[in-house]
Order: sequence, then structure tokens, then C-alpha cells
Amino acid sequence: PYSENKLDAEEAVLDAVRNRALDAVVVMPTIVYGPFSKPWTIAPAKQLLSGTVLLPDGGLGLCNAVHVDDVCQGLIRAAVTPGAKGRRYFLSGEEPVTWHDFFAAIAGALDRPGPQGVPEHVLDHLGHLRPPRPGARRLAREDPRQGLAGGPAQEGVGQGEALVEHDPRLEEIGAG
Repeated sequence: PYSENKLDAEEAVLDAVRNRALDAVVVMPTIVYGPFSKPWTIAPAKQLLSGTVLLPDGGLGLCNAVHVDDVCQGLIRAAVTPGAKGRRYFLSGEEPVTWHDFFAAIAGALDRPGPQGVPEHVLDHLGHLRPPRPGARRLAREDPRQGLAGGPAQEGVGQGEALVEHDPRLEEIGAG
């Protein structure tokens, strides 16, 4: 599955940094939206146009969205910052928004009604009506306390702040 392949690729890159002098950084953008973003702009727009956006508990959950322009800036900074070599960073927007607000912004741009909130128990019932997706697995490795870097995820922004001149949108989660 994609998530495990992605983790394996990241681990291979970081191993090459440590053992073969590769100059690389792993940057993991969160929910990337903006022009040409199929999963987080085009697909939500199509869902809103067809009226098929149902959000659990009114969409109050948090969405860590980041605009594609900010992803580009983060990638450039990661590439030119010597202290970033061999590290892993999350790249997200300045502040999380609710899923309701995320979809409502797209709905507003389309001049369409916003998403509908659905009680969690209704979605639970609907989920039982369809079989699980083939290949759907957990993202975590064997130990769920392990971060994506193969060790416990670090708290706070730490050295990630230095990479982007105290910009909290690029958060280091593991050192190489």
C-alpha cells in the first residue's frame, strides 16, 4: 500500500544520507490544496457540486491544510538550508482549520451551499453498509508509539523553526 511504500522510500533516503553521503531532506506536506490539486481542491469541489459532502460531527475536526505555494516555498527552504540535511519535516498551514471551514471556503468560491454535518453514529452505520477497502491498513509500523521517522515522534517544532526562520509551518518530527 501507498503509506507503507512511502515510509519505506523515506527510510531509504535517510539511510542513504547517513551511509552514502546523500544530501537530502524529507518534507511531508499535509493536506495540499490549490490549483490542480485533485484530492484536496478538485475532488472536494466536485463533491460540493453534487451535494455529497457529509462531515462527521458538523465538521469540527481539524484539517491541517497547506496551500501549494507554501509547499513550494518550504521545499526551496529545505533544499537550501544546510542544517536540514537528513531530517524529516511536516509542512502545513500556519493554523489548522476545521473540515467544515475548509469545505465551506471551496463552496463559497463555487457559490454553492456548504457541507452538511452528520452525527457520528449515522456515519458509523453507513460505514457498516459497505465492505472495507482492499489493502486498507494502518499507517503505523508495529509499535503505534513510533513516529514516522522510525522512532518516537518529537514534540514541538525544535530545529524546524530554524529551517524557516521561525516559521511554525515546517515542523521537524524526526532527526536523521
